[in-house]
Amino acid sequence: GKKGKEYFNKRLLKSETISKFKLGYALEGWDGLAGFLSKKQVDLKKAEQAGLLIPKKNGGYYDRFRGRVIFPINNMEGQVVGFGGRVLDDSLPKYLNTPETPIFHKGELLYGLDSAYKYIRENGRAVIVEGYTDVLALNNHGFYAAVATLGTALTSNHIRKLKGFTTEVVVIFDSDTAGKDAAMKSLPLFLNEGLSARVMVLPEGDDPDSFINRSGLEDFLKNLEKSVPMFDFFMESRLSGGDRNISGQVEILKEILPVLSEITSDLQRSVYIQNLSEKCGISETIILEEVRKIIDKGP
Repeated sequence: GKKGKEYFNKRLLKSETISKFKLGYALEGWDGLAGFLSKKQVDLKKAEQAGLLIPKKNGGYYDRFRGRVIFPINNMEGQVVGFGGRVLDDSLPKYLNTPETPIFHKGELLYGLDSAYKYIRENGRAVIVEGYTDVLALNNHGFYAAVATLGTALTSNHIRKLKGFTTEVVVIFDSDTAGKDAAMKSLPLFLNEGLSARVMVLPEGDDPDSFINRSGLEDFLKNLEKSVPMFDFFMESRLSGGDRNISGQVEILKEILPVLSEITSDLQRSVYIQNLSEKCGISETIILEEVRKIIDKGP
């Protein structure tokens, strides 16, 4: 496990954090786990069903995770139901997850929630980040109310899980365009579940891992307090880019109307339409008509 230890040390992770999240390393050989399980007389078919082994064409099995640091993924009872693995070189894929199994469903699980939920409940707020190392870095610095999606977009199931512990979620996406688009696409999910959604903006090129390791917990918390409502974040990011002319406004409408059409509550939708009308200077009636067209058209 030396290579794994070196990687986690390079990420400045404390031994307590490594131990808490049961971080590990999968050896580079093709059948290290398969051979170990055979010696323990474990049914390799079950290991295949669990996503740990892959069957060979000519019989037998080889390990799914090889030469990767390993992040165990727990359910709410703290039981390991899957794994994430990261390579230590430039090979692809950079991250590899357990495939869908009877007990592992990416669209329902959030990394770190089994330990974070009590802190989320205490703080009245959950923080969603994009990766395992972001959760680990925040924990390393004493912030325990963070969870991450498993390389997939946020789902209603994710948000429903968080809804059991809090009424507010702060999402920290990357500051690039893809991150902003991901924030906007998740807005209807939060609205339809009745959760307040805010966005924390990090400096260009930063993620929570790099930011908190450079600036510390205090600066992270200050930025967290400056988080803005998700809809306002989207509008400001678009309008601040010189999109106040007619063509720019049309582009904003093209992006946001499909989002508004996904909101199931007419009352909530009307509030956002009013807000959009004020910011863009376009009649509420016209916006509502366009949204209705999208709804009537269907998926």
